[in-house]
Amino acid sequence: PTRTAGTGASSPAQPISGLTTGTQYFFRVVATNSVGTTIGDTLSFMPSNGPKVTLGDASAILADSATLNGQIGPAGSPTTAHFEWGLGSTIDQVTPDVDMGSGKVKQPITAGLTGLAAGTTYSYRLVATNGVGSTTSAIKTFTTAAA
Repeated sequence: PTRTAGTGASSPAQPISGLTTGTQYFFRVVATNSVGTTIGDTLSFMPSNGPKVTLGDASAILADSATLNGQIGPAGSPTTAHFEWGLGSTIDQVTPDVDMGSGKVKQPITAGLTGLAAGTTYSYRLVATNGVGSTTSAIKTFTTAAA
């Protein structure tokens, strides 16, 4: 939209909404006064949809323990992540949050579960949160070894 600026320097800002994540948008500022018009440089940005989450398979599965595995891409924003898990299809347990940093490279994350029941199926998923939002993986399952 067009807006009127006062005398002296001005830093225009315009909130926008309804953007599509992963789409590159372009913008520029055009200033007009009695002397003429100046067109600013064309700049771009791409909205992010939060951290990237890749859930791996459970490993080191024994009768009473297992290790959950995944990867987190912080997308350049300070990110924390944790696993949610539970017995059968119920997900009612949470591992402690892990600081995944703010880089753009995927980082591995693991969590060891102990005190599990032998020969039992468990469900789990991976959740990561940063300043842009939260991303939750699909749910996977594993079955502990028989006693």
